[in-house]
Order: sequence, then C-alpha cells, then structure tokens
Amino acid sequence: GMQNMEGWGVDTLGSVGFSIWRNGGREGMERIGERLLEVDPRSCTGSTASRILFCVTGFLKAPTRDLIYERYIDKLLGRGMGGREISMGMRAIARGKGGEFLGIFDSLAKRMAEDKVLLRATVGEVTGALWACGKVYALEDMDGVGPGRMPSYVKSAERMGERMAEMEVNNARSYAMGIWGLSKVG
Repeated sequence: GMQNMEGWGVDTLGSVGFSIWRNGGREGMERIGERLLEVDPRSCTGSTASRILFCVTGFLKAPTRDLIYERYIDKLLGRGMGGREISMGMRAIARGKGGEFLGIFDSLAKRMAEDKVLLRATVGEVTGALWACGKVYALEDMDGVGPGRMPSYVKSAERMGERMAEMEVNNARSYAMGIWGLSKVG
C-alpha cells in the first residue's frame, strides 16, 4: 500500500501523486511530499516535475510545499514536454509562486506558443496556459509598465489566444479560463 514508499523513485512518486489528484483524492499526498524531499531529484524529467508541482503541491503546506518548488522547479525546463506538461507547469507556477520563477515561466510560455506544441495541444491545455499567463500578470501587477518592458510571456499569450480562437471550445470553464487570461494580459 501507500505506507511503504521507501523504494519509490521520483518518477513513481510523480505518477502516483498525479493519479491521486486525478481521482479527486488526497490520501498519501503528505507522505509523497516528504518522500520527494528525500529522493535524488537529478533523474526527474520535465513531465514528472510538472505532475509534482501541479498535483502534489496543491495539497501541501509550507515549508514542505516551498521546498519542493525550490527543488524541482528548474526541472520544468527538461526536454520532451508536450502541451499537457507545459500547461501544468505554467499553472503550477501561477498558482504557487508567480514572479519568483518568472524566467522559467517565460520559457514555458514560449514553448507552449511554438507551433509544434500549440497545434497539437488540447483546448484545456491552451486555455489553462492562458489562465496562467493572466494570473502571473495579475500577481506582478503590470498595469503601470510601459510597452517596452512587457514580459515575453505576453507575446506568447497572444499567440495562444489566436490558437484558441481557431479551436472549437465547447467547454464553458475552459472558455472562461482562456478569456480571463487574455483579458488580463491584453
């Protein structure tokens, strides 16, 4: 069962955390969080990091949550990330720390806006990423900033907005997330 995680590596912890989250549970998340601070993070892939930061941290309190962010955040720049992982990573940063990890957020947004990712991404992935852009923008309070100092994710968000307009968005929640994000950065 969940009680013995001793042999689990970072990928197993990320996958189990993801399925608990997907099934609406929280059982064992604290233990997974503790274990994530014990295992070697070096083998952590971008996709595992996005699962850890998006699914697991939502259930944890400081200081564990913050330590996990610090330990795994730069892993989001790993290769082989698709739309789902990038979108989850962006939302994790927006929900958690915002501006503290702006460089990583910018890189993820840029990747999301690349055709090879964007044209394969689902509506939920695109609108989730847009929501994250709006949230980070709001956290940063960019209202008084001149056009020359706009963060680069704003340009990426514009491209995502164009893509969203081409897609058939028949989920009201997704649509609302996307529009809200665009309205913040627009």
